[in-house]
Amino acid sequence: MMAVFLIIVGLYVAVGLVSGLAFVMFGVNRVDPVAGDSPFVFRLMILPGCVGLWPMMMWKWKNAGKGAAA
Repeated sequence: MMAVFLIIVGLYVAVGLVSGLAFVMFGVNRVDPVAGDSPFVFRLMILPGCVGLWPMMMWKWKNAGKGAAA
């Protein structure tokens, strides 16, 4: 049972790392134009949060620019 839990957590973190890196490199410009001009250190600082909260970050990235509450 613990092995299944660790596999699920590992998959969540793996998907979060891939999507978090993509969001930090490309998506942050679309979600927040002010953050688009931010230095590299800022992007490194928000990366752990993007990895942990990747479903919300992907939702915000998808809805950015559509006039929806992003």
